[in-house]
Amino acid sequence: MALPRRATLIAGGVAMLLLGTWTAAAAQDQPQGFASLDGGTRGGDPANVCTVAEESEKALHDAVKCTRSRPGGGVVIFARPSMTITLGKPLQLPSNITMQGPATIQSAARETLRIEGQSQIIVRDLVFRSLTRKDCPDPTLPTTVAARFESDDAISGCNTPIEVLGTRVAKATGTVAADGRDSTHVWIDHNSFSRCGDKCIVIKNGNTTNASGRWFGADLVTVSNNRFTDSFYSVLITVINKEALRGMLKHSTSECEAVKAKGVLPQMRISVYGNLFENIRRRSVRAAYCNVYVHQWNNVIAGFGMPFSQFPSGTTCSGNAFGFGPSSIYGSRLLLEANYIAAWPGPSCKNALNSGAGGRDESESKPDTEGYIQARDNLLVNDAKLTGRTSSVPPPPYSYTKLPADQAYASVSKNAGARGERR
Repeated sequence: MALPRRATLIAGGVAMLLLGTWTAAAAQDQPQGFASLDGGTRGGDPANVCTVAEESEKALHDAVKCTRSRPGGGVVIFARPSMTITLGKPLQLPSNITMQGPATIQSAARETLRIEGQSQIIVRDLVFRSLTRKDCPDPTLPTTVAARFESDDAISGCNTPIEVLGTRVAKATGTVAADGRDSTHVWIDHNSFSRCGDKCIVIKNGNTTNASGRWFGADLVTVSNNRFTDSFYSVLITVINKEALRGMLKHSTSECEAVKAKGVLPQMRISVYGNLFENIRRRSVRAAYCNVYVHQWNNVIAGFGMPFSQFPSGTTCSGNAFGFGPSSIYGSRLLLEANYIAAWPGPSCKNALNSGAGGRDESESKPDTEGYIQARDNLLVNDAKLTGRTSSVPPPPYSYTKLPADQAYASVSKNAGARGERR
């Protein structure tokens, strides 16, 4: 990539000092997968560099505001790689922006970064930390502490580092938004997520529709080369949220297909590759509802679920007790290729892939809740196994590079996560 022609400086001279670092990190600036379609994902104009000059929420907001003021947006970089920014409320990212670390961003708000009805966004080389709120479990507790995961409700509404969704308003659900939009062309690459307060990444619909009644969602998203560690959930991709569509879709594959036939559901296509999921109890990835298509390849999923030793004698694999790896429910399509998937060693639940998760009892198949999973060339370790229904899933509409699963393990273990992060 050529050096930028000019730079917008918030701290005099700093952007030019860091330019070499940023340019080197951005050398592989083309995502694979859905974010590469329809013109690709370019983020902000690399000619406009906006620097976070100090460790403050205001400085980060100023840098983001700087990109808004430039034609074609811009690139946000940080004055020092060791910087830690603490946010008190979610940071809304505009269209045409590249957030380029290394840096650490931490928050106790419901979301850290929110991408809502925006396009052309790249988030790279950032470390995300969830801070503790009084009404949320302590995210610093390790995943081997059973009390940390007693229920979904215990963590609902706690910190999610990145949320990608369609337009949402504070009015009644179903409002027609004349200026509403889908979030499209989003690339989340080479970041590190640890001990997320709730989910690490959520990709979902908003609560508004266009004039024809179609809900706004998120499409053409790639999640690649990230490191997810020690968390209850990691990545949730769904058309549902608490504000919208629950009464319409309920929890049924057939009802989802009927609603989809009316043309009101947003198309949501997401690629997930090269990521490390380590000690993630559930949802690495979870695809939910029939308008969702996920292609997940060359990921390492190590230590999903929890060992029997953390639970009282007689606990079974049903209910919320243990968890599992990738899952597909309510008619979503999930294509899993050449992933390395390892359960906890020793006695544990071994459901690596689940295509029948329904309601709160997500380790068992239920009638009319199943999704569609096609799994091929995966390496299953520690007796991990596929449960539920398997079926044919259409191939993705793009070319991509795929390693054998055993080679992917070595590559992903070495390369996933924020570059420049101290581990």
